[in-house]
Amino acid sequence: MFRTEKIAYHRNGVSGAGFSIVLFKDDVDEDSKGHRFVGIVFDEPGCVAVLDVDMLADGDIEFARGNSWRGSDYWGDKLRAAIARKWRKDRKKRQAEYDAGKKAIEEASTKGEDDE
Repeated sequence: MFRTEKIAYHRNGVSGAGFSIVLFKDDVDEDSKGHRFVGIVFDEPGCVAVLDVDMLADGDIEFARGNSWRGSDYWGDKLRAAIARKWRKDRKKRQAEYDAGKKAIEEASTKGEDDE
């Protein structure tokens, strides 16, 4: 079962290609069961890297018999969908905060007019 823990965006400096990063778990096959992964997702199709968090912490960055996972094949679509859901949710939250702030300013300015 695919479960995200945290999603963030990194702009990658001033001129680098930004990317989203996702902490997640998924039991897509026997090899992935019980693992916690980090997915690095660039905007370009097929540009998804996935690494096991514990293996990475142990310094294992080897290909094939090491910390090697099929990022785009197994998780590309799931990660991109989770990222899109998060940004939609965040956009709605920011809009609600903006609307509440705008209303408070309008009410404060109207109250000041009533006092005159």
